[in-house]
Amino acid sequence: MVIFKGKRVRHEWLYGSPDNILVKVSDNGWINTELLIEWGKTFVSELPKDENMPHLLLLDGHSSHVYNMEFLTYMKKNYVHVMSYPPHTTHALQPADRALFKSLKHNWSEAGRRWNRQSCGMKLPKLQFFSVFTEAWKKTATVENAQSGFKATGMFPVNINAISADFFIPSTTMERALQPLAPVNTEKGENSSMQVHDDLCSTDSMKQALSRLSPRKVCGPDGITAWLLKEHAEDLAPVLNHIVNTSYWHGTVSAAWKSANVCPIPKVSNPSTPSDWRPISLTFYERTHANSPR
Repeated sequence: MVIFKGKRVRHEWLYGSPDNILVKVSDNGWINTELLIEWGKTFVSELPKDENMPHLLLLDGHSSHVYNMEFLTYMKKNYVHVMSYPPHTTHALQPADRALFKSLKHNWSEAGRRWNRQSCGMKLPKLQFFSVFTEAWKKTATVENAQSGFKATGMFPVNINAISADFFIPSTTMERALQPLAPVNTEKGENSSMQVHDDLCSTDSMKQALSRLSPRKVCGPDGITAWLLKEHAEDLAPVLNHIVNTSYWHGTVSAAWKSANVCPIPKVSNPSTPSDWRPISLTFYERTHANSPR
């Protein structure tokens, strides 16, 4: 099942979709109790009809799963036993997390990057979604991936040692603030422990720069879109500000910042000379440095 955010499914969204797929909409794009019931009926209809043995359905603890009495009753009537994983354990116990989703994430990223380069960074519209997703899904939805998921969790064949003890180590937190790596300048006549840094930019200015980004701008070799940077400017600004200032203090630029995906865009209908193409933009660091007061 693929769920879009919206009020109704438009027929053109289904172009290029895989066979036997449910395409639905919800107010927030997430699963809900009504959609799970629809999925459950489709699931039951696909079960083998020549077997009288009960079936087992493994689900995570989402509220639409465990607090959905209509769905659970329907499963029970059709000899399907529903079991839920303990909280915060699906990353280790759920076969889909261990194999299927990992493979899908990789294949989706690869297909998405190719589409992004071809479209010069345009945001993927619903009309084009399945042109990217179907390619990734066909590479992911294999018998081998399904079997490897159950093997990795130790469900089948049964293996109590399949899951490493590292999965059960409690999470740790780090409250240490980022420390600048810049040289320390001490001013004469003042406390020698006072640090005076000439920052290239501030967190606020970085946040403002990210907020002004156009979501339609093409992304670089890292595949990070301008939409992502703008949408999460509040969280990314302190980190990016630290990276830029550290680079400035040390007088070095990361090798990753010196590479780019060049997408030539003509300024005229029949370009024949270099001046007929749009110029290549400078890197973020160079533009920031050039605009800073000296």
